[in-house]
Amino acid sequence: MRVISSAIYLSHRYNMRLVILWVRDMELNAKFSDLFEPLPYHVLEFSGNDSLAYKVCYRMIQLLRPVYMISNRLFPNLKTMDYYERLKGHHGLLDTYHGVAGTVGYSMFRVKKHLQPLLYPLDDLREVCGIHIRRTDNERSIQSSPTYLFIEKMEEEIRQNPSVKFYLATDDPQEEADIKKKFGDRILVYPKRRNDRITKTGMEDAVVDLANLSHCKKLYASSHSTFSLTAAEWGEIDYTILKND
Repeated sequence: MRVISSAIYLSHRYNMRLVILWVRDMELNAKFSDLFEPLPYHVLEFSGNDSLAYKVCYRMIQLLRPVYMISNRLFPNLKTMDYYERLKGHHGLLDTYHGVAGTVGYSMFRVKKHLQPLLYPLDDLREVCGIHIRRTDNERSIQSSPTYLFIEKMEEEIRQNPSVKFYLATDDPQEEADIKKKFGDRILVYPKRRNDRITKTGMEDAVVDLANLSHCKKLYASSHSTFSLTAAEWGEIDYTILKND
């Protein structure tokens, strides 16, 4: 979502036609069309980066002699729009998971119609604080954003507003169980069917959690988590990253 938004921004800025290559892998094993309603851009979907169709498509892009704008390796050193001026009159390629350059926002992303009944009604989340606790394989987030920081912030919110509720999204079932035990019916959750990235169902559940977080009034986020930031940016809501000093 972050890369696509940046690509749309650049295509508008430089009057370029945009084609999106959506490649399923072990980090996100679902098609774009499984998760979102269609965009007004070409979205080519591939079963993996080792598929013949993807290899042929990528080779054709290379033959167009694109300006290789962004890769994950290059991104940290590219901080100004001056670099993107190279795009004028050329083809460009974003091959990264970073949000780059500017953004047109995420309003063009609409959750797939068959998933919309799984979302909380907007009115139910309007005064709710979102909580995203990233765990499992993200060691940096586990170390930087320990659970006690979220509990302290939730207790502070309760002192300020005794009727406050929280929408909790986490990839750790034990974290969810412990926080529900501590805060009881203040906690709203989406009961995920799968807690993984390698199944279509798991990715659908992740998008539901992401959308629900984006509809909260504000978000307490995990450090080193693009999921947290994407939810906040999608909903254009305030967020605070909770991390150790």
